[in-house]
Amino acid sequence: MIPVVQITLSQCNMIELFSQNKPVELRVDATDQQNDVKLFLYNLARKYADRHFQWNDLEQSLETEFNLEKNSLDGKLKELQGPLMLSKGAYEAAIQKEKIVDSNFDKLIKEFPILKATKDELKQLTTDFEVILKQGEEVQKRLGDELRSIWGDSAIIPPIKKRAEAWQKIVDKYHGKVELLRDVSRFTGDFGTFAKLREAYESLLTIKGLTIVNIKNKFLDPDVLGYADINMNASYTLQDGSVHICEIQLHLSSIRIVKEEVHVHYETIRTTIPRLVKNVTPEVSKKIQQFAIGRLRCSQVETALATLVEKAGGVFLHARLLMEQMEEMDAKSPGWKFDFSDLQHLSSSVYSHYDETLKRIFPLKTTA
Repeated sequence: MIPVVQITLSQCNMIELFSQNKPVELRVDATDQQNDVKLFLYNLARKYADRHFQWNDLEQSLETEFNLEKNSLDGKLKELQGPLMLSKGAYEAAIQKEKIVDSNFDKLIKEFPILKATKDELKQLTTDFEVILKQGEEVQKRLGDELRSIWGDSAIIPPIKKRAEAWQKIVDKYHGKVELLRDVSRFTGDFGTFAKLREAYESLLTIKGLTIVNIKNKFLDPDVLGYADINMNASYTLQDGSVHICEIQLHLSSIRIVKEEVHVHYETIRTTIPRLVKNVTPEVSKKIQQFAIGRLRCSQVETALATLVEKAGGVFLHARLLMEQMEEMDAKSPGWKFDFSDLQHLSSSVYSHYDETLKRIFPLKTTA
């Protein structure tokens, strides 16, 4: 009898077969659709991300980001565990006190609106640094006056970000992209209870020319150091019709007090990092410090979300493929959560997904 060989499509150059239907064609570009993709991924991150911070994940990220020798940081950052736990413990104690005083605390936190902006929504509409500074001054005056009239003594209106500080942030964090600077104009509200904080948020929605475009609820997902607030970006229309992106933070008074108390632990971490990462130039050492601090000041969910957004590339199909892989892992190991390593192995490629699926349907084998 003649042997029959069953061949999968992947062995017939599947990529070439699908070359006329590139996944990029499935990309959604409308702002509301992009927001939907990001919100979809955010919910995935909240469901499947490992909330437990691991120093080795940060070490691997640093080694990858800065082309350091593999395992050169192995275990070194664990020296910072002490100050991290002191910071986190202080914030958690403050939150626990809030829950004792207000039985609705958890409910209010969960009900707070979720809004995830696209990258374009978080860009200034000009790349002129001088224009952004000038706009910031006008926003700080006009919006600041409105917030004082609404919030009273709870409104904290600082001066705009200093020119030198703003430019340094553009260079260090945004790699020279001026339009990404969105906290030249920034405002803070300080409230005694979360109910009052929620009322303050609702009052923002009544201000003419102000549109909230992004909301980070750090009470739902505190950063690695334990800090929590409501951090928002908003667009504000100026008198000449131009639009400026600003930052608005809503704080609980008890958390702001703790923030001052634990600053010493933050400083210990910040100043120790350069000592632990050796054999790099001063410039690279500074960038490593900024990267690590940035990670610690983000929640595990937000860090995971950034990677998922990059993998999905604004394509809903890609986002669904990521979800299917997570659901499959959860089915195999109930309660499964992904860490840094798992994230790197998740694939959003349509071709690799089809390849794996077809391999399961048509396994390569020879029959007689």
